[in-house]
Amino acid sequence: MSLITSVCQLGAAIGAIISGSLGGLWGKKTCFHISNLLLIIGCSLTLIKVKEIVLVGRFIFGFAVGSFSVFVPGFINELSPTELKGSLGAST
Repeated sequence: MSLITSVCQLGAAIGAIISGSLGGLWGKKTCFHISNLLLIIGCSLTLIKVKEIVLVGRFIFGFAVGSFSVFVPGFINELSPTELKGSLGAST
């Protein structure tokens, strides 16, 4: 059971590391769409009652969450007005 929980954290760490370079390569908007697709796939795989598939689904879900942790602050910084950048950036 602890493996299923920790594989999500592993996916998030790898997703956060890799997504920085992918954001510069493909652009934030495209990476948002890819991360959303990965999130849907990962959540869908966790609904299947086979342990190995749940592990893969949790890893994919974690990867998407790690990617969002990189893309969202930059996206907020680009879209927010100058006077609100500090408070909106701190919300992430």
